[in-house]
Amino acid sequence: MIIEKLREQVFKAKAFVIKFMDFYIPIKQFFYNLIHPEYSAVTDVYVLMFLADTVDFIIIVFGFWAFGLQKHSAADITSSLSEDQVPGPFLVMVLIQFGTMVVDRALYLRKSVMGKVIFQVVLVFGIHFWMFFILPHVTARFAENTVAQMWYFVKCIYFGLSAYQIRCGYPTRVLGNFLTKSYNYVNLFLFQFRLVPFLTELRAVMDWVWTDTSLSLSSWICVEDIYAHIFILKCWRESEKRYPQPRGQKKKKVVKYGMGGMIVVLLICIVWFPLLFMSLVKSVAGVVNPPLDVSLKITLAGFQELSRGAKAETASGKLIQKLSDKTKKELIKILNGQPANSTNTSEQVQEWWTVNQAKPGPLEGDYRTDVGVDIYVFSDQVSPPSLGFLAGYSIMGLYASVVLVIGKFVREFFSGISHTIMFEELPNVDRILKLCTDIFLVRETGELDLEEDMYSKLIFLYRSPETMIKWTREKTQ
Repeated sequence: MIIEKLREQVFKAKAFVIKFMDFYIPIKQFFYNLIHPEYSAVTDVYVLMFLADTVDFIIIVFGFWAFGLQKHSAADITSSLSEDQVPGPFLVMVLIQFGTMVVDRALYLRKSVMGKVIFQVVLVFGIHFWMFFILPHVTARFAENTVAQMWYFVKCIYFGLSAYQIRCGYPTRVLGNFLTKSYNYVNLFLFQFRLVPFLTELRAVMDWVWTDTSLSLSSWICVEDIYAHIFILKCWRESEKRYPQPRGQKKKKVVKYGMGGMIVVLLICIVWFPLLFMSLVKSVAGVVNPPLDVSLKITLAGFQELSRGAKAETASGKLIQKLSDKTKKELIKILNGQPANSTNTSEQVQEWWTVNQAKPGPLEGDYRTDVGVDIYVFSDQVSPPSLGFLAGYSIMGLYASVVLVIGKFVREFFSGISHTIMFEELPNVDRILKLCTDIFLVRETGELDLEEDMYSKLIFLYRSPETMIKWTREKTQ
């Protein structure tokens, strides 16, 4: 009897294992074929994925109110930040979005298709669960949330690009930046993303961490800086070839007044910005400053205060001091033109009064009622809240924090040029540019000893002016 039951349990277990394997093997085979395709056209769509993540990041920052408990407008998050209060949900969403961008960069540098598949599955299930179950419960239905729909649409584009990257596989060699593939004004302008604070430094450190190399961090940053500088010079040299300037011909007035005139106007505006801003911000862009707190004090010359009142928002009150008989007699003497002494030691009692205005806006005509008094308030306009971060400074504060800081950067552009002539005025940078790309190439192929040798050659080139002159001559020479 017991043996038959054991056999029955064994048969059930075998049947369960067979059903499980029938379900598991196709899934395993699918992911195996996905990660190890027989043929694949290797492609690189990381830049497009990064742009999609950046757009989602911007949507979260400027449309946070659509993802949280706030029901009003985008002014909620801006007012919270202006008061140095960071909402917890906003901070979590921003950090998660930024963290996914960092993980995506790490997977791209490591060329880990398996990690990308796991990351993709986690994101797909997690985002859909949050978007269609948690978010509608917190805010409103998904169909009524336009900002969430925009975010989800961009994220679906990211999912499609990620799936295409997984299907084709990561590129075996990552050489330089995608903007450095061609040399023109457009790439030169877009390459100025390096001016974004900490973006270049963060990218360089992450690349060094997740890339196999024999160079130290300082040497890695040195190569990246040289490559970026040489790329900028290459763009300028190509533009000079496309738009050559005839020898001995003076500059055209369009160029002089177009570029030079714009710089002159810009410098003048920077110098006089604090004075113009303080003078015009209230008179031109000022907003009405309605009084929220009013204090009132009534006195007669030489006597104690007859009354003192205060108004805050809708409730108003007045502290009235009851005049003693002696004070009343002294007041009667003054009104009759007789000399009197102004002393009083009366006790205080508190009473309440209300000031009403018949309609909002300037008073026209006689609106005085039997009870109450009309008060005319002259309140100057104040700067709008959007300019409050600048209007809070004084004129000297603006000069110290804005004009002098900008002037320091402008001075660095106009001075010290003589010290950089050796590295700026290079007629032909093709050989140096090729040396940098060769360093990237041998690094990707794993020849790290050759990477060190070529890096030493690059450093020697910058240390030897004569060698630099030979390397940067025109090909005709």
